[in-house]
Amino acid sequence: MEGFAMKRYYFLLAALLFAMILSCAKEEKTLNEETGPQEQILSDVKTETRTFSMVFSPDTKVSIDGTGKTGWEIGDNILIHGEYINKVGHSVVVNLDGVTNTISADKKTAYITVTTTEKDDPVVEGCVRKYSRDDYLSSIYAVYPAEAVTDAETHSYYFNVFKNTNAPIMIGYDSGDTFVFRNYCGIISFVMPDSQDFDSYVFSGNNGEIVGYSNYVARHAMGTTELKKDQGVNSSGLYTTGGLTSITGIVECDASKVNLICIPTGTSVSFEKGFTIKFIKAGAIVKKVSTGSKFSLTRNDYMPLGDISGHLKDYEAIPASEKDKAVDMSESVSANCYVVNGGNESKVFKFRAVKGNSYVKDSAVGTSVGTVASVDILWETWNNASSVTPNSVISVVDFKDDFVYFKMPKALHAGNAVIAAKDASSNILWSWHIWIPSSAITTSAYGMEDQVWMDRNLGAICVAEASGEKVVDVLSQGLLYSWGRKDPFPGPSTVGGSSPAVTTGSFTMNGSKMSVSDSYKYPTTFVLTGADSVWPWTTDSVSGLWDGDSKTINDPCPPGYVVPKYTGKGVWETTTGFEADFTHKWFKMGVSPDYIVFPIVGYIDATTGTIANSGKRVYVWSSSNTSNAGLSYARRVNDGSNKIEWERQAR
Repeated sequence: MEGFAMKRYYFLLAALLFAMILSCAKEEKTLNEETGPQEQILSDVKTETRTFSMVFSPDTKVSIDGTGKTGWEIGDNILIHGEYINKVGHSVVVNLDGVTNTISADKKTAYITVTTTEKDDPVVEGCVRKYSRDDYLSSIYAVYPAEAVTDAETHSYYFNVFKNTNAPIMIGYDSGDTFVFRNYCGIISFVMPDSQDFDSYVFSGNNGEIVGYSNYVARHAMGTTELKKDQGVNSSGLYTTGGLTSITGIVECDASKVNLICIPTGTSVSFEKGFTIKFIKAGAIVKKVSTGSKFSLTRNDYMPLGDISGHLKDYEAIPASEKDKAVDMSESVSANCYVVNGGNESKVFKFRAVKGNSYVKDSAVGTSVGTVASVDILWETWNNASSVTPNSVISVVDFKDDFVYFKMPKALHAGNAVIAAKDASSNILWSWHIWIPSSAITTSAYGMEDQVWMDRNLGAICVAEASGEKVVDVLSQGLLYSWGRKDPFPGPSTVGGSSPAVTTGSFTMNGSKMSVSDSYKYPTTFVLTGADSVWPWTTDSVSGLWDGDSKTINDPCPPGYVVPKYTGKGVWETTTGFEADFTHKWFKMGVSPDYIVFPIVGYIDATTGTIANSGKRVYVWSSSNTSNAGLSYARRVNDGSNKIEWERQAR
C-alpha cells in the first residue's frame, strides 16, 4: 500500500486492513457409560462442580439512584469462560432464574453453579476448562451481560471482546469461590415519562468525543485487579476497533424505568462542549435534549439526569427552509465522493443515500444503503498537523426522505470530511467523502495524449508545484487509500513525515482480513497484513472492486472521475517529461510547458499501519489487474534508484 494521487478519469494510492478473534468454554453430563459417548468421555475426566458467589467490587456502581438496576436481577445472563483450546463451546451462559441460580435479598450477591474440568481434559459439554497458566489472575472468568459479548463461544479468553459497549459491562475474576465484578463504564441515566413516545435515542458528545466501540477488548491485567482496555492482543489477532462518536439505545417511556447511557471510559472521557441526546420515532429523529456544559466522566461515575422530558426540543439539524434550497450533488449521478468549491459558505448540499455510483439520472434508481436512523460526521481534517476544530469543514449534517444533507460553515475551511449513515443501532451503513479544496480542480492530458487527468491527488487541498527551491506544499499531498476500498485515510501531516494528518475522528488497526461488505461497516479500520501480498485486506477474491470498463460502485472518485486504467502510454510509460526531485519531494510528467506534478507522499505500511517512506517513494496505481491474482499495475517513483520503475505491486 502506497502513496497516492488522483486524476480525471484516473488516479494513484496506498493500502490498509482489519482483524478478527478467538475464544473458550463448554458443558457436561453424568458419568454413566450406558447413556452415550458424551458420558463415556466423562469417565476419564476429572470434574468439579462448585457454587460461586457473584459480588460487586466496592467501587462498582450498581445503585442507579434508587431505581432501575440496583443489583442482580432475575433474567440476568452471565457468561462464564475458561481456557480456549481451538474448539467451539468453551463457555457457558448462566441465567439467574431464581431457582437454580439465585439472588440474595439485597440483590448484591448471586449464587451460581458451574462445573469445571482440569487442563488437558477432553472438551465436555456443559463444562468450563480451567486456565492452566499460573500467570493468569483467575482459573475461569465471568462477564456481564452475556449478550454484549461478541460470539461468546469463540471470542472469550483471559480477555473479553464486547460487540456492544452501550451496556453496563462488567468483568468478574475468580477469587476462591467468589467472582468479584468490576465495571468498565461511566453511566448517564435519564427517565422518560409515558406521556412521550420514542423508540430509541442517539447519544453524542458535542465535540466529537469517542463514546463507544464496535469491538472492545477488555481484561483484568495479569496479576492485578486493575482493568485494562487492550488496543491490541496481537498474538490472538484481537483489537479494540471502531471508535464511535455516537451510540444508540432503546428508550423506555415509563417513569418507573431508568434509561442507561453507558460509556466505556478506561480512565475518563472529557466532554468539552457537553452532549446531545436525540430521540428517534419511526426511523426519524424528532426531538433532542442538549447541554453545552463541560464535564468529565470516569469509570464508576454515575450521572442521573432524572426526568428530562421538560427539556425536549424539536429536532431539526438543518431547517426545512434551508433543506428546500439544498444543491443536489447527486442530481445526475451518485458517487462516493463529492467536491465543494470556495464561495459556498453557509450553503446546504444534499446527495442520495445510495451506494457509490448506483444512481444515474433517468437510468438507474440507485441501490439504497438501508434504513437510515441518523447521519454523523465521522472525521474532519485540514490535511496537516494542525489541531482541527470540529465542524470547521462541515458545520452540520442531517437526513430526510432518503437524502443526506450537509451545511458548510460560515467561514469555509479547506479540508476533507467523511459523513456516515447509520442504522438504529449506530452501525455504519455507508459513508461518503466530502472534499473542500482551496482552488478549483482543473483537468488536462498534459501533452501526453493518453488520458485526461485531474490536476491533483484525490483529497489534495492545492496543486503540487515543481520547484527546485522549496519542498512541495503539505496541502498538495492528499489522502491515502487501499486498493479497492472506497474510503480514505489521512495522508502525512508534514512533508516527509511519518505521522498522519490530524483529524477529529478515531482510526483503528486490525490484523485480520475483512469482507468487502464489512469494509463498508468499518471505514476507519485499517487492516494490517504484514507480508501477505495477495488480496491483502479482504477475504473476498474480487478483482473488480476498481477494475472495469466503467466506474465501479467502490470507486472513490467524484462524479465524472474514475481510477485510471493501465494503458501503457502517457503516465504509464517511462519517459514522457519525467523528472523527480527527492530533495523537494515531487516528480512531474508531461510535455513542456504543460506538466502534471505529484508529491512523493509515501504510503501506509501494511505491517505497522504507520506512514512509511514519505518523501522517498510513491506508487501511481492503476485500476487494472495483472494476470497474477491480487496484483495491480502501478508505477513506482523511488529514491533508492532515483528513477521511475515499473512494478506489478500487491495492492
